[in-house]
Amino acid sequence: MQPWTLATVVVAILSGPVAAQAPGGQLRLNVVDGLSGHERRLVVSKDGSDVGAIAVPSRVSATALEQGLKAMRRHPNGNDLAVGLRGEEGSFVVVFVLQASGRYVGVDVSRVEQVNLGVIGRDRTFRDVQTTPTEWLHRPEGDDSVQIRIQTRATDSSGRQYFATEPLIITRQGRALWR
Repeated sequence: MQPWTLATVVVAILSGPVAAQAPGGQLRLNVVDGLSGHERRLVVSKDGSDVGAIAVPSRVSATALEQGLKAMRRHPNGNDLAVGLRGEEGSFVVVFVLQASGRYVGVDVSRVEQVNLGVIGRDRTFRDVQTTPTEWLHRPEGDDSVQIRIQTRATDSSGRQYFATEPLIITRQGRALWR
């Protein structure tokens, strides 16, 4: 296992209006680089301890990381997080769900972009595509999963914009349920 250090290029610790106190302590989403400088991870930290992480694909630039983290969505329960990061060849969309152990599992739901583009129409060529979480949806009382709406915005070669959304259910075990 390789140790991780804070990135020197981009360290995006959410603060101010996009970061709120989680019950029992401060919850943060950080970008962390590996010692080789080539491996990046999104790391959830609570009270200074890393409690979950997921690898960031190389297609996501440092600028896209910084912009995406500013638009992070925090669940009203104060615990779960979602973020969409624009990539050179497709967005990277992640939902972090809190486990009973207090750790987080990062669920890569990036394939929702292809689902949404299929709704828009595969017969078009797009010059600009971005997929982001837009809102958390209410789940029935006692249901131990979360639901979030993910939106894809695509601009075709003529400049016309298209939008498609997909609601996803994410179980606490880290499984994404699709329509």
